[in-house]
Amino acid sequence: MKIDRRLFKSKLAHRVFLAFALCALVPILIVGVVSYRSVSDQLVNQAALRLRSASKGLGLSLYERLLFAETEFSSVSAAALSKSGADSSKFRAVRFRDFQVIRGDHGIAVLAADPTEGAFERRQREAHLARGGSILLPLATGADLIPVILGRRLDPDNPASEVVTGELDPAYLWGLDGGNSVPAGAEFCVLDHDGRVIYGSFGGCLDAWAAFGGDHVAQDEAGIRTVFPVASEDDEVFIAGHWDLFLGAQFFASDWMVIVCEPRDSVVRPIERWRVVFPAVVMLVFWVVLLMIIGAIRKNLDPIDRLREATVRLADRDFDFQVDIKSGDEFEQLADAFNNMSVRLRRQFAALSATGKIHRAILSSLETDQVVEEAVVGVLNYFECDRAAIIVVDPGGESTGRTMVASEGSGPEFRDDYVLNSSLVSTLERVQPGLVLGHDLPISLELEDLLAMDGMDTVLAVPIMARGRIAAVIGLGLAENRELPEDDLDHLTQLADQFAVAHSNATMLQEVNDFSLGTLEALARAVDAKSPWTAGHSERVTSLAVTIGTAYGLDPFEISKLHRGAMLHDIGKLGISQALLDKKGRLDSDEFNVVRSHTEIGERILEPIGAFSELMPIVTQHHERFDGSGYPIGLAGSLIDIKARILAVADVYDAMTNPRPYRDSVAPSEVVEMIREQSGSQFDPEVVDAFINVIESSGGYENMAIMKHDFSFFTRQGKKTKRAWDDQETRRGT
Repeated sequence: MKIDRRLFKSKLAHRVFLAFALCALVPILIVGVVSYRSVSDQLVNQAALRLRSASKGLGLSLYERLLFAETEFSSVSAAALSKSGADSSKFRAVRFRDFQVIRGDHGIAVLAADPTEGAFERRQREAHLARGGSILLPLATGADLIPVILGRRLDPDNPASEVVTGELDPAYLWGLDGGNSVPAGAEFCVLDHDGRVIYGSFGGCLDAWAAFGGDHVAQDEAGIRTVFPVASEDDEVFIAGHWDLFLGAQFFASDWMVIVCEPRDSVVRPIERWRVVFPAVVMLVFWVVLLMIIGAIRKNLDPIDRLREATVRLADRDFDFQVDIKSGDEFEQLADAFNNMSVRLRRQFAALSATGKIHRAILSSLETDQVVEEAVVGVLNYFECDRAAIIVVDPGGESTGRTMVASEGSGPEFRDDYVLNSSLVSTLERVQPGLVLGHDLPISLELEDLLAMDGMDTVLAVPIMARGRIAAVIGLGLAENRELPEDDLDHLTQLADQFAVAHSNATMLQEVNDFSLGTLEALARAVDAKSPWTAGHSERVTSLAVTIGTAYGLDPFEISKLHRGAMLHDIGKLGISQALLDKKGRLDSDEFNVVRSHTEIGERILEPIGAFSELMPIVTQHHERFDGSGYPIGLAGSLIDIKARILAVADVYDAMTNPRPYRDSVAPSEVVEMIREQSGSQFDPEVVDAFINVIESSGGYENMAIMKHDFSFFTRQGKKTKRAWDDQETRRGT
């Protein structure tokens, strides 16, 4: 079977292959592992139960041998008592390796109680000896195999009697001659209650004690401790069973723990063939699954490749590309859905591109008339209608409106103002958002007439609300009787929403601007109202400063700041007393310093208003001189804000050409000449040149005075003018 190279390149093929492989192999692996573990655990549990039974049988066998040995020991002890004084080496028995008769206090000490025993245990020991019972004596330490010794009194009734002891033959006791019941291949060990090895057939007895002799060792489900490792080079693991041999009643000794164990590998050896067979089964399943996967993937790669190519083409905005799949399954349905989506996206992108241009044009405009014009032109071009119109309602609440109309072949233009009928206004305000008059709801003839839709077969209109009242109506007309598609109607309502936002922004911006300028004008009049001599000063200075700034070449943004700053340039005089401002005589040094402080007072007044921060240089620097001898800081040249340099010329011109309590007004021509003479010292030469150009363009000094300030009723003489200038300079601190 030929393998398609796409199998190695396709990520989908990789995922499908991985999914199939996991679905086939993982269950097999899980079943195999679980089965192996289950059988292995079952063998271990069965072995543990078998070994526990073996340990019990071995324990009972040991107990039986001890009883036989005790019977023989009793006979030997009786013979020794009848032959008192005989040599102990002459006593012989089948089950014992050695006998000793111990006389005197030493013999008594051999059978004495353990120092750690209590009074109750000692009394029990004496009673046991008095009955003629035997005792398993304390075992010696230091040997590989601890000997098992029996001891008793020769005369049970005499506490001072000699003591006879006998060492049991290990071959007899442990069944080394083949008499024990330990299974073939198993090991066993016997330990006392302190963990001392009494006998062990292998070197892991202490490990067995560590596993079965402490309460901290975990148990299996049956409550039987079964598995323990042996500390050796190969870390062999044993399965074991244990049984406690009770010796207290018969031999007045602690219990023995009998442990029978068997290597785990020998227990689970019957299932070792599974380790060889199982991988072969897994490989067979793997190849079968692989062949099935390759066949399934090859069948699906072709339609997937076509759909992938189509999505790439669609991402490149190739909406004309069509997918042709005839598979008779879900891939064919997906291809049909993709082709339909391409057609809809083609129309949607065309609509978005066109409406996006309209929206950007509308939202980038900040003036109401410009917003209306952009919207009318956008509606006319995008919807390919024959006429577009927008009714703009006066926000003042008088229901006064005007209509801008644009038709194919003619630019937009506003029609005359008119008053909307109250019933029409009420009808428009009740239209729910998203509905189009002429499509969802009927449109009135009166509205068609206001939209200038005469001669149009189809007229559509969308009312626009703002602050709960009608703000505008967008309308379009079609000379032919046809309907717009649903998508175009949706775009028309979206355009209306965008127009509403833009119109609202432009209206609010105009209101904020009017409010701001009105506030500044009110503040300027408040300053000028302190004295009849300065009435109108701030407004005249502002007008002249803006004219000079325009001639100087400031951009509109800077002109706006100059306009607002000039209105507030003397606001600090609110903190100067009226008497001092209207004083007719010359000012002394203290009074002069108070008057000069009006720039700093103005800065403190405006400081809390963050929006006025950009106006601060105009307020604080308009009395600085170009040569650096001005106040309050003594800035010079270009360090002085250009708007403050322009305001300085306009301020001096207006102040000199108007009367003050301490002098008469000066002729404009003489003031202009003096300003020209102070160019480069008090004033910026470039600003002076712009000022002169303004004077000359206005038709002369007198025309300038009449046009701006109406000063022609004053008489002027040279000496009086020079004196007035000097007095003005003294007052200004220059």
